[in-house]
Amino acid sequence: MKLLSLTTFLLFLALLLSAQYADKSAEHLFPVVEEGLWGFIDSTGRVVIEPQFVAAQDFREGRAPVRLQGRWGYIDSAGMVVIPATLDYALPFDGGCALVFVDGAPLLIDHDGQVLFDHPFAILHPFGHHTYTIVQGHSGGYGLIDKQGRILGDTTYSRIDEFSSGVAVVTREVMEESSDRKPRSRTEYGVIDTTGKTIIPFGRYEEIQRFTDGTTLVSHPPLNHSEKTVRRSVVNTSGEELFTLPPKGYSVGYSSRIFSEGRGRVEVDLVDRDTIKVWSSSLRYHYAGVIDLNGRLLFSDTAWDEVTLFNRGRAFVMDTHDMWFLIDRDGDRVGDRTFRDVPAAGWDASGTIFQDGMELVRTNDGWEFIDLDGESISTIPRGSGEAFRIGDLALLRKIRHDTHRTTQTYGIWDPRDSTLIEPEFEDIEREFRHGLLRVYDDGRLGYVDRAGKYVWRETPWKKGTARPLNLDYMNRGYFYASSPVIGDLGNHGGWADSKNEFIDLPDPDRSELYIHVAEKEETIWRDGVRGIPLAVVNGSSDTLYFEAQDSRLYMKVQARDQNGEWRDIEYLPSSWCGNSYHTRFLPPEAAWRFTMPVYEGEFSTELRIKLLYRRDHSDGEDLTLYSPEFAGSVNPGQFWRKREYTPAGIMDPYYN
Repeated sequence: MKLLSLTTFLLFLALLLSAQYADKSAEHLFPVVEEGLWGFIDSTGRVVIEPQFVAAQDFREGRAPVRLQGRWGYIDSAGMVVIPATLDYALPFDGGCALVFVDGAPLLIDHDGQVLFDHPFAILHPFGHHTYTIVQGHSGGYGLIDKQGRILGDTTYSRIDEFSSGVAVVTREVMEESSDRKPRSRTEYGVIDTTGKTIIPFGRYEEIQRFTDGTTLVSHPPLNHSEKTVRRSVVNTSGEELFTLPPKGYSVGYSSRIFSEGRGRVEVDLVDRDTIKVWSSSLRYHYAGVIDLNGRLLFSDTAWDEVTLFNRGRAFVMDTHDMWFLIDRDGDRVGDRTFRDVPAAGWDASGTIFQDGMELVRTNDGWEFIDLDGESISTIPRGSGEAFRIGDLALLRKIRHDTHRTTQTYGIWDPRDSTLIEPEFEDIEREFRHGLLRVYDDGRLGYVDRAGKYVWRETPWKKGTARPLNLDYMNRGYFYASSPVIGDLGNHGGWADSKNEFIDLPDPDRSELYIHVAEKEETIWRDGVRGIPLAVVNGSSDTLYFEAQDSRLYMKVQARDQNGEWRDIEYLPSSWCGNSYHTRFLPPEAAWRFTMPVYEGEFSTELRIKLLYRRDHSDGEDLTLYSPEFAGSVNPGQFWRKREYTPAGIMDPYYN
């Protein structure tokens, strides 16, 4: 065999090193936006890839998803398109593959853009670094597949919990006849491993909690109809019962997390539970203790109210005065310090503490990080707001109240070098990446270094400059309206009121309910986005009624897709709170005025507005009204993709 020439070998080596550097250097690039176009900077703030894309995401594995016009593709670190923009939506690479979508259907592609396998599933999750992933069929059932698309567990499960210690709890719904001979659904529990093999079959236990630290809690079916006390056992990942909890002496709380490092937390009885006729929140019935994997009580103390899970040989104990202190695996106290709060413990003390050998605590003097001996490592300056643990950092939050609204601002404290990023940003990423932190303030994207200094910040939009709305997802409903409280009409519930009152319109154009779209006029929708004025006009002689959620009418924009079919490009979220649902009314010769955004997309089409209404507020039949069709343009992702939504707080009862 001929040897490569020195020149050829050196050239090959240079190309190989260059490719490796390009892939590595791509991870140090950050997406930025200027006047609606996205590009990338390096960690110094220098523009490396000029803003030219409609949207962009982070680099992973040498590739970054970018949107050109209405569709997504991937670029390399030089800004060259390496996977053509033919996708409705695309996510960053993870574990050698990326999750992409075409007309709502999920696919997995490799670094060359090749589809890994065909499949019939409605939902497909990325593999990451696992050999398996959970899928969902079009009928709603969940299953398991491997990286070749082979089925490990068919989509017959109603739920597959997150895998832990190599196993996951699965459920299925079984229909059976109840005592009154009416069919009812019953949930059965089982356990599978990552190959789809059954570890615990359905029917063995009435309920199985999620596995943690290689164990879980199961509930046995009753031996007979007269058995009132539920028997519960601790089971390992092989399905073996380690022990059964005693009927008296101690019990476990509501958390499914019991064991860690071979130690389990329990509630030791102060009184015989069978003698309690009426439970009272003002009385104390138990104290905290710790057991081993055989169910043997190792140690406890009547002065302990709560004990956390162990990690790195430590646990926190809360005493009867709501103060926390440290203990070791033998139950002996570590140090003499006490703490007012340990956020990582969580509301039920089942969180993981000391994940990196230090922990965030609150003392009488403020917030600080401590080591495994309870000694202070780093003290957060007073006045920095409330602190929360996120990885190896503390997220700082300040809440400000004024006469008009309540605002929250965020910052970061790094205990390793006592770096403080003042809590002055509207939103903030939860970690530094290659020395920079992504922040948002005044609606603008920015990156700050570890000293809190901007290395890059988005330029403000020019005042008076209106722009169209170019989306690749469905917009949330925004047609809010109000009507006065008159007898039993209007304002039936709903926590979010609207100031958009109807106006009198004594000379309507038509003697019926209709939607007028002023497509030739232009206004501002919100945040500098161009808008189209429109109105819902009641030209009839009857008062008409409109179901609403927190003042939001059942009204949305539709568009013709590329096959000419009408499909929603906006969606109405669902509230879990019954008080969100109520009725609005519109009397004769009155109108509500609205504004919709001017959508800009890849292909031109026709738009229309769909509205549901009723002729009688006590009648459950919805009637549908459509506006005249008008010209517009949209992107493929607007027909199916809904972005993840996080509720703003307890007063936001929406999860989509």
